[in-house]
Amino acid sequence: MSLSSQLPSGPPHPSGPPHLQPAMQPQPQSAITPHESDGPEQWLRRCWVEGVTAGWVNRISQLGQGAVIAGKSADITAGTRAFAAMAAMGRGDYKRADELLAQKPGPVSPSVLLVDSVARLYRACGDAEQDPERAVVAMHALNETRQKVGADPGMEAITARGYAGLALGEALLMVGDVGAARLQLEQVIQEGTAPAALLCTVRAIVGGIELAVGRSDLAVGHLQAAVREAADLQAEEQTTRLLLCGVMLGCNRRYGIALLDEFLLRHAGQPPAGHGTVARLFRMMALLSGTAPFSLPARVEIRDILRFLQGRHYSAGWFLLLTGVTAAALRIAGDPCEAYSVLIHAAATLRCRRMDGAADLCDRQIEALRGELGEDAFEALLGEARHRRQLFLSYLDEREERRGSQSR
Repeated sequence: MSLSSQLPSGPPHPSGPPHLQPAMQPQPQSAITPHESDGPEQWLRRCWVEGVTAGWVNRISQLGQGAVIAGKSADITAGTRAFAAMAAMGRGDYKRADELLAQKPGPVSPSVLLVDSVARLYRACGDAEQDPERAVVAMHALNETRQKVGADPGMEAITARGYAGLALGEALLMVGDVGAARLQLEQVIQEGTAPAALLCTVRAIVGGIELAVGRSDLAVGHLQAAVREAADLQAEEQTTRLLLCGVMLGCNRRYGIALLDEFLLRHAGQPPAGHGTVARLFRMMALLSGTAPFSLPARVEIRDILRFLQGRHYSAGWFLLLTGVTAAALRIAGDPCEAYSVLIHAAATLRCRRMDGAADLCDRQIEALRGELGEDAFEALLGEARHRRQLFLSYLDEREERRGSQSR
């Protein structure tokens, strides 16, 4: 549910249309009193203020099930369950999310009910491959609940409305109404009062849509804004900064490489450690900063990392953003054949998951590639892609055989 200072040095970023600029409004105070003891109440209070940050996604794994449900009131219990379910889905733990959402909330405030509807819509989108109607029903339920919240100026209502816009945007992108999806997401940006982690995620997904329709300038603007908004959130700031590097690698390669070098300097010259999103994203950007021809092992590693990142969240927007960033960087690096392979495989995967809107945007990028190359060159590219596929499969088979031999 979440992605993450100063703006990187370089050419000025496009400001975008005025209606997309965050509104400068005072932040209302939370209705939850600050004297409550640490535990579910404290966790919930911070979720209302900060959103579901990467830090709280990690924290949920440390909270026992009993702690999650043992609130002092129905609002605390239901709200904590909903945010915890979103955090669990952010880790890909749908079994935990199902446990948390197994019991529907009783009489609770409209804001809590809306957050619960958001979590249920996200969970329904995760089941779209098996039960596409479930997501449609969940969308209608969320819309009805959002009307009950109305224009309440309280912090809980602002956060709930922001997550509702994000969830509806994702769901509409999944079912194929890209225009309506963008409208929902842009409304969250225009209001500008949602938690920074949420605004950061919304900006990144809108950037992915803009990139897919050929507006890399607007995509850069949204990612630059996301970096600023995530200044106080380490994981989100690192993620969005790397995504900005990726977008720039696909439209201004020299500047993209400079941004990647700057990212490394911020880490004392050491790449991020571990096997999480930031470490893998950095590794992929480092590979994409190379030039064609990419070696077969490099192409395989790029696809392995991309597949991991695409599956990190069951999100049409996240999937589309990563696909577009990778394909554009490969194309600018001089390997349109690999860019085509990334796009065609992504479109097929998205359609299997019933995320047709995002798949259509992948198709749009393939058509743009065809127009750029011309028919003859594109036909030659298709032949090269078929040849590479055979080499790719043979390489994977050999790799598995080597791993099997080493394990014996």
